[in-house]
Amino acid sequence: MKGEGAILLADDDENDRYFFRLALESAGVPNPVLEFKDGQEVIDFLKGPCPPTSLLVLDLKMPRVSGFCVLDWLRTRVDLRKLPVVIFSASDQEGDVRKAFELGATDYQVKPTEHDKLVTVVNGMTERWLAPAPKAM
Repeated sequence: MKGEGAILLADDDENDRYFFRLALESAGVPNPVLEFKDGQEVIDFLKGPCPPTSLLVLDLKMPRVSGFCVLDWLRTRVDLRKLPVVIFSASDQEGDVRKAFELGATDYQVKPTEHDKLVTVVNGMTERWLAPAPKAM
């Protein structure tokens, strides 16, 4: 069923990962969260056998391998093409937004600086991408 797998969170900023986890808790999201501090860690994880994954939340500006490179690699993989990828970046530059969508991002969210706004963004993200599939009648 859609939405039961892990949420992958890739962000090089430890504080951003912490606040995102807090927002998920505040939003009541039960999915496990697996954290990565750069894009290479995400790619290495997804290359191997990994648990069911429902969503990748991806920062753009990370060391070693950027979020752009992760997106580019991910969309070449037949087995991962349908994985929703939400870019979660401090950048609101039009060029970054456009490039992310051109590379296959599913959604783009600018990181809010206030907890309440972050919870609202996380709620919207999880409602959209982690909603259970409709039950068959």
